[in-house]
Amino acid sequence: MEIRREQQRDIGAIAEVNRAAFPTPVEADLVDRLRQRAGSTLSLVADDAEAIVGHIMFSQVNLM
Repeated sequence: MEIRREQQRDIGAIAEVNRAAFPTPVEADLVDRLRQRAGSTLSLVADDAEAIVGHIMFSQVNLM
């Protein structure tokens, strides 16, 4: 298994991993919105024989 930065080709597999991990698609949709609107600070995938099996994304947040 390799931990590496997310690549454009991983986006569909990342959405599948996130949908499988949570009871609703809300979290997977949030990841997609963050990627599109805010950009991620760091997005990593767990790649097991070219299959994405895990994902973590860190993004900037403003707290008021």
